[in-house]
Amino acid sequence: MLGTLTTRTKKSKAWFRSFEALIPAIRELATDLTSCEDVDLAERSAALSLQAIQSRSVDDVQIVVPALALVTEAVRRATAIRLHDEQLLAAMILSRGQIAEMQTGEGKTLVAIAAAYCHSLLRKGVHVATTNAYLAERDSTEAQSILSMLNTSVGYVRENASVTATRGAYNSDVTYATGYQFGFDYLRDQMASRDRSERPLGSDVLAALKGRDTEDSILRQRSLAMAIIDEADSVMIDEAMVPLVLSGQPVAQETDEAFRAAHRIAQLLTKDNDFSLDRDSNKVQLTPETHAKIQLEMESLNIRQLVRPWSRYIENALYAIHNLHKNVHYIVDDNNVQLVDQNTGRVFPDRTWRDGLHQAVETKEGVTIRPNDFATTRITRQRFFRLYDRVGGLTGTAVEARDELQHFYGLHVVEIPTHQPCRRKTIPTRFFSTTAAKHRAIAESVAIVHRTGQPVLVGTTTIKQSIEISRRLTALSVPHVILNGIQDRGEAEIISSAGKPRAVTVATNMAGRG
Repeated sequence: MLGTLTTRTKKSKAWFRSFEALIPAIRELATDLTSCEDVDLAERSAALSLQAIQSRSVDDVQIVVPALALVTEAVRRATAIRLHDEQLLAAMILSRGQIAEMQTGEGKTLVAIAAAYCHSLLRKGVHVATTNAYLAERDSTEAQSILSMLNTSVGYVRENASVTATRGAYNSDVTYATGYQFGFDYLRDQMASRDRSERPLGSDVLAALKGRDTEDSILRQRSLAMAIIDEADSVMIDEAMVPLVLSGQPVAQETDEAFRAAHRIAQLLTKDNDFSLDRDSNKVQLTPETHAKIQLEMESLNIRQLVRPWSRYIENALYAIHNLHKNVHYIVDDNNVQLVDQNTGRVFPDRTWRDGLHQAVETKEGVTIRPNDFATTRITRQRFFRLYDRVGGLTGTAVEARDELQHFYGLHVVEIPTHQPCRRKTIPTRFFSTTAAKHRAIAESVAIVHRTGQPVLVGTTTIKQSIEISRRLTALSVPHVILNGIQDRGEAEIISSAGKPRAVTVATNMAGRG
């Protein structure tokens, strides 16, 4: 029997009860399937797909029950794991195109696989969006081992892969990639379609006959039919208005001296006297007197090849100095400034700030100043995910964003009970007068608990904080590891060891995002 339902919306409660009523039938059919040969599972899956295509829906009970029974048996054969009732319920919620809120450790990866299989029966393609490339590759490998038994193909979109390889992944029944990879490939397809429409009729055929590469005209994706989004609240709400931007090289290149001169001048300006920082928008506003002064200085410097107003160079330099901080908003690695995602704590080497701001930060850090790209096309994450015919999501923290998910996407959040009662104890919050006092207390508390043999996870919001906590733990001779956005593949090994006796792990937000 499933646990207590805490979902507050009437519609979600109705779904919960109707889906819960299907679980006995799923269990009974899954038990019958244990005696089938592998080839029988594949044949049953193919027949079910034809039935789904004819009915043009996977919402019918006659599709849902056998689909989840088939995937339950496939999971058992591939992993020796039996999907529990709560996972089946969550898979039905996802397949219906809603948000399932599941606590950490409740098996969201298998839930996504089960829901993806249900929708793959329509053969229109299912996109499973993860928070980073490592998880996409890892989960696609597990999905392949399971869904291959059910005549269902699985693809993984590798970053920087060829167009042909990428298209092959999208032609699979279920495709795994990061959320931003799906968005960027959509933008690339839009550009390819636009470019193709502007070419003379038959130009692609002539190019192919002459042996020329026409990859840039190949569309990567099929239709945007179904998306399953991991950490849905973070992607769809926290990052909703963060644009996905494809960039190209500008016609005119800037000189490094423009950025260096702007940085030198910005260092001489004082807050409130020469400029102000808007607390709400974080925008830099120069005073009229400062505007006039910097214009005179620019003329004396004789700087050429400016691609934006000189005042913008100064504003960018001021913003880089006062608002963007190393090991908080970015890191410096191998002479490169790399952005840190403020929602997930992950490092994205290929992301850059726009309109000269990235070059201002590079100047501040004294690294190589790279050419500034310009945006050729863009789309917000919110607008992109609303292009799908159906979207479902998984998360452990969606209740706070319930109203926003309903308003902007028309999605309901259904809280899934834990398989076992939660034994976590929540202790009162402690407050400190200074950050240093807080960090000292954290390190001392960790040292005390560490001596008992209990594993400890310390959560921080920035890389800088994780480094400071690590420094204090080292001073107290407490062995520990750091997980702060720089790792990807190493992340899995660190997390797998975090629960061992006496283990101490210091992690940024990324530990809770996948």
